[in-house]
Amino acid sequence: MSDEKMRELMSRMAEMSPKPPDFPDGVLTAKPVRPQRSGAWVFAVAGLAVLVLALPFVFWGGGRGQVASPSDTTLPEASPTTAPEISSRWLAVFLVQDVDSSHQGNPTIVPVSPVVDWDQLDDQGRPLGDSEVRLLTNLDRLGLNLSDGFRSAVPSGVELLSESRELVEGEWIVILDMNEEFRNGAGGALADFTMLSQLIYTATQNHPPGRVLFTIEGETIEDFGMEGLSLVDPVGRDSFLDHLNLIIITEPVTVDTDGVLTVRGRANVFEANVLYRFDHEDSDVIGHVTATCGTGCWGEFEITMDISSGSYGDADLLVYTGSGEDGSPVNVVRIPRSAWIQE
Repeated sequence: MSDEKMRELMSRMAEMSPKPPDFPDGVLTAKPVRPQRSGAWVFAVAGLAVLVLALPFVFWGGGRGQVASPSDTTLPEASPTTAPEISSRWLAVFLVQDVDSSHQGNPTIVPVSPVVDWDQLDDQGRPLGDSEVRLLTNLDRLGLNLSDGFRSAVPSGVELLSESRELVEGEWIVILDMNEEFRNGAGGALADFTMLSQLIYTATQNHPPGRVLFTIEGETIEDFGMEGLSLVDPVGRDSFLDHLNLIIITEPVTVDTDGVLTVRGRANVFEANVLYRFDHEDSDVIGHVTATCGTGCWGEFEITMDISSGSYGDADLLVYTGSGEDGSPVNVVRIPRSAWIQE
């Protein structure tokens, strides 16, 4: 067959063959090409990745609760307490009392509440009413008359510069920034420990069981007092118990409107037996309570009694324990009527 006829035959066969259907839009007959991702899709994927990475931190933080460090939880200094309409109020400060019949020879501390004029200022012009600690460090300057048998181990030259609180790992820390005179202590090892106990108990009475961090002009203290004691870490009410009497009063003694007297404290006494009575002629022991621990460990105790009859007059309340040898009163703490708070 000639080439011309062959071309003619092929042309006729092509005309007789059915036409292939048209490809729908979007179907490619060439080599597949990867689809292009839109910008919105990219941002969506990035957002999802950030969320996935953040989830462990969210759940970890929620499981542990609030955890803070001094650097990122510093609160502003406590604002001065708003003065009431009256010109004075009760401020409790812990004072020192030398104890009768103490085998250890350690003093005790008792909260006492002198009446303070709201208008009184310290040497720097700051109101006493904004801090019980400020009052404690200004007792000598104010010339306040302390109840008989009480004294303060805080030297007159010691001053409180500022007081603030910080939340550190779920615990409130009271920061007492003192002047340079504080570093010298109170003139002896026992006096130093007593001074610190006074300040600690006074500073933590409204928000126990918080601890106290002492600083001097904003700097931590590595060499306090005669013993060169380090105060870099916070200290609390338990820190110097071994240098106190075996009975201490931890809260102001109160008498409510019904005439009920309440005394709370801590004791480390024989068989946890805490006795109390009023000091007047022919007085017998009024009663006793049992501390939560004793004979080698510190426990808490509470004394309540109805004195609404007034039969005890102005007699001092004595809190003590009995000697393990003959039962005679030892470690006697005397709480004068002038130290009670009438609620």
